[in-house]
Amino acid sequence: HILGRYYLWGEYVEKDEKRASSILVDLAGKGHWGSRGWCHKYGYGPYEKSVEKAVECYRKGVEEGDEVSLSSLGVCYDNGTGVDKNEKEAASLYHRAAEKGYPEAINSLGYCYDIGRGVEVDKKKAVQLYSQAADKG
Repeated sequence: HILGRYYLWGEYVEKDEKRASSILVDLAGKGHWGSRGWCHKYGYGPYEKSVEKAVECYRKGVEEGDEVSLSSLGVCYDNGTGVDKNEKEAASLYHRAAEKGYPEAINSLGYCYDIGRGVEVDKKKAVQLYSQAADKG
């Protein structure tokens, strides 16, 4: 999934949305709920572009403990995309994904602690999390 994201956003590789789509659609077809959610988010392959269906996929992935789904659903709660905005729930989901070592969630949780979004401000914790995320790439 991370490789697909890199191609989608042009991180570490030249941006290539077709390649990103191909990777994510392949993973979605193999039952990866986080990737399937992203396919719905962007309307890739046979997946209808639908925020509601993306959220549904993330929820199924969360039930299985998938870190991509945990982090992606956290973003939804953070922004109020497809769900009611709930910063505490977002921080909780980022925390669960961060415990599994997912760099994007670790960084997002660091930001939560940095500005007090859904958690009490804790600058030391924020720096620790930012550093941990950077170490993971």
